Amino acid sequence: MKRDIPAEGSGDDLEAQARAWIVRLRSGAATELDLLRLAEWRAASPAAEVAFERARRLWAELGSALATDAEARVVPLRRPRMTRRAALIGGGAMAAGVAGLAYLGARPVDGGREHETLLATAKGEQRTVALGTGVTADLNTATRARLWTAETGQGLELLRGEVLLTIAQDAPPSRFVARVGSAVAMAEAAQFVLRRDGSDASILCLQGQVLVEQAGSRLTLGPRTLLRLGEGVAELVRSSEAAEAVAWRSRQLVYEDRALGEVIEELNRYRPGRIVLRDGGLASRRVSGVVHLDRIDGALTNFARSLDARLTKLPGGIVILG
Repeated sequence: MKRDIPAEGSGDDLEAQARAWIVRLRSGAATELDLLRLAEWRAASPAAEVAFERARRLWAELGSALATDAEARVVPLRRPRMTRRAALIGGGAMAAGVAGLAYLGARPVDGGREHETLLATAKGEQRTVALGTGVTADLNTATRARLWTAETGQGLELLRGEVLLTIAQDAPPSRFVARVGSAVAMAEAAQFVLRRDGSDASILCLQGQVLVEQAGSRLTLGPRTLLRLGEGVAELVRSSEAAEAVAWRSRQLVYEDRALGEVIEELNRYRPGRIVLRDGGLASRRVSGVVHLDRIDGALTNFARSLDARLTKLPGGIVILG
């Protein structure tokens, strides 16, 4: 059996040993021999018992924050029978020469000539997928999207995460549509970002124009225009953060005057394990800067120094700030 508990006299401090014991107990792999060794370790000194109780309380406070889930990769979806669930939207000219929408957000119909694929990235992973002639999708970390292809065209539905869609000049007109939350979108010669986090979703137009249908209304997004979607709420705003929104393509997170809690949650999308803010007062502190996504732990050390906070590292990639 692998020994992950520091041996006596190893020089490791009691706090680290206590945390290692907690990890072993919570793993479900602890044996009767482990329990006997733990009892001996705790009885060896009052300091050991104090360290163990402190580690136990700390892990109890973390609760569900330590939960992680596995991410799938590209997997074809097999459905023995598809039902007709097409959402047809009438034609009509779009602004700036974009052709009318013919088939927004539809599901493949019966017949077997249609195909669906699940596109997914794991935490920290990014990938680029060619979806067809002149259409590419850059998937950010921890993203899941459903891509379907039918005789009527192609469509992508973002289930969670973030995807940058690029529609080139030579893409077939009116043949590719995208769905996120309650909104469906189509564009020609454009670049736009879809994002979804639970019930919150957004569409950010970077280049060109994007026609969006949401709750029976149509609107056109121009460059640097952001549409935020929430629980029954849609908000259209001009965005000054277009470059920051796609900085992840260069493996960077750029933030300006943002709450530390928001930045930490964003970093948790990329880093294995979990970063936890133990001090609630730190979450509202405003910060600005750039984090290289391949060096997140270095950024956490800088946060701790600049905010005069304690940084505690636990097994399994768990880091507690505060």
